Amino acid sequence: MTLKIDKVEIGHLSVLEIPEILQKLEDLAVLGRKMNADIKAFKDAVDAQFVAVGASLDNIVADEASLAKQIQDLKNQIAAGTSVLSVEDKAALDGVAASATALVARTKALADAVPEAGAL
Repeated sequence: MTLKIDKVEIGHLSVLEIPEILQKLEDLAVLGRKMNADIKAFKDAVDAQFVAVGASLDNIVADEASLAKQIQDLKNQIAAGTSVLSVEDKAALDGVAASATALVARTKALADAVPEAGAL
């Protein structure tokens, strides 16, 4: 004697629906893994850009610091030498030195504000 069961009800679920549900769960799992991979790839790309931006800002900060030092060295050489500068020339040189120093500080603050790669 053979017993044939076409449909068995378990709560509101039929046994015939279980394979479909399992397939949908597997499809969702695959989609989730793909999304995770896509997010990681995007994060890696953004991290690489942060590294590039950080390196660029570090170079700018170093260049500006070097420029500020050169200006200060020039001021010191002029002050130690026999060069005669007018009051206006001295004021202009002081203004340039102050601007360079302020620019170094502002750029360094900007560089410090850029997150390190992987920090997000």
